[in-house]
Order: sequence, then C-alpha cells, then structure tokens
Amino acid sequence: MKKFACIAVALMLVPCFAHAYVWRAYNDFNWQPGDPSNNVNQFTAPGEGTASGELIDYDTGLGLGVNLAVVEAQGQWTRAGGASPFVGTDGYNILEQYAGGPNNLESTMGDGDQLRIDISGLDTNLMYNIYIMGVNGNPAYNHRLTDFDLDSQVGGTGGGDTDHSVGIYSNQGIDHAWIRCGENTTNGYVAGWRNLEPGSDGLLQVQAMNRTLLGSSRGYVNSMMIEAIPEPTTVALFGLGGLLLMARRKKK
Repeated sequence: MKKFACIAVALMLVPCFAHAYVWRAYNDFNWQPGDPSNNVNQFTAPGEGTASGELIDYDTGLGLGVNLAVVEAQGQWTRAGGASPFVGTDGYNILEQYAGGPNNLESTMGDGDQLRIDISGLDTNLMYNIYIMGVNGNPAYNHRLTDFDLDSQVGGTGGGDTDHSVGIYSNQGIDHAWIRCGENTTNGYVAGWRNLEPGSDGLLQVQAMNRTLLGSSRGYVNSMMIEAIPEPTTVALFGLGGLLLMARRKKK
C-alpha cells in the first residue's frame, strides 16, 4: 500500500510540471496611457511606433534574448480605437487582464492586408504557446473578419511545426482561425496554438489578414502572448526523478 502511494505521489508531479511555463511575454499592439503597462511589450506597426525589439519577461521584466518584429507584409495597419472583451471570456482571461485596452491596429487598405509577427531567437529545446486576438466592439461591423494564421510558409524553416498545433479558440481549422471582430467583445475569441516547435532557425511566425465579407475591408489586432514551456520529455524526466528520489528515501 505504501509503495503504491509513493508511486502515485511521484506521478502527480508530471501534470504539475506539464502546466508550468519557462517564461511568458505579452505584447500590446496599440498601447495607450491607462492600459496595463507592467512588463508589457509595446511593439506596433511600422510607422506607428517601435516595430521590433527584444521581448521582456512578464514576471521578471528581464530581457529574454527573443525578438519580436511587426511587419506589414501587405497593406497598411494603423492605430485605432476599439473595445475590450468582456470579463470572463477567453479574451479577457488569457490576454486583456494582462496586456490590452480598448485600442487596436486596424487595416484600412483592402481585402487581404497582411500583418506578420516574427518571433525569433527562440530556444529549439523548448515548445511554445501563442495566443492573439482582434476586437472592434461594434456589432454593426460583425462582417469585419481577421484571419489569424500560423504561417508555415513564409521564412522557410521559420514557420513552426503546425502538426503540434491544438486548441484554437474558434470553430475554424488547425492552422488558422477567423474571428468576427465586431462581436468579439461578447465572444472574447482568441486564436491560439499550443505545443509549437519553432523552426531550426528558432523562428515562429503568425500572420493576421483581413477578409472581405459583405463588403468588409478591415481587420483588427489587439494583443498577443507568447509562452515558453518544457518539452514533454523534460516533464517526464522530472516525474521520473521524483519517483526515484522517493524510492531512495523509502530505502533509507
């Protein structure tokens, strides 16, 4: 009975480490006074402010050696007023309460405008979770869609391994999620990919593209979060180490 208890306690270590993260970083694409600012990155579209630089850790404020660059791959994205997702939604729980506010980047040029976010310098021994959202806040603009895509094409090896992508907060496919930004205050949808492996060059890329529906030609991007997590093998080794340590103590 005691042996079983020992093994059970050791195995409980695995889910504990499975939910741990190595670091996390938030970026507000249109930070304004009054928005959360504690260790929040504020990179925005080119022409609107600083578009690239080193990310800082949300918990420590220290530089991570990981860079984020906002690239206008097509069209123009500008600062605009928007809205915030309601308290209790995924958008609020995952992003808004840490980094956000009623402001966004808006594409105004035409269907297919693309905003690419390059995350480089990633440790290829870790895996990553990425979450991003767009909110407009006017139900009359519910036809304005933003297509968030895990870009596995641009940059060659830098796209990441989409085979490891799960858990998108939308009813779309694995690689991308379309979000109706006009009603996203109520829905609070977030496009998210978990357990991503970066390319061999340490690069992951996410793309936001506006899509025309019933005459819409605008898309929105508010905020995003990047979270580094241990690989499953590392988590398993922690669990095994705990089991061996308990067994050793039992012998003593």
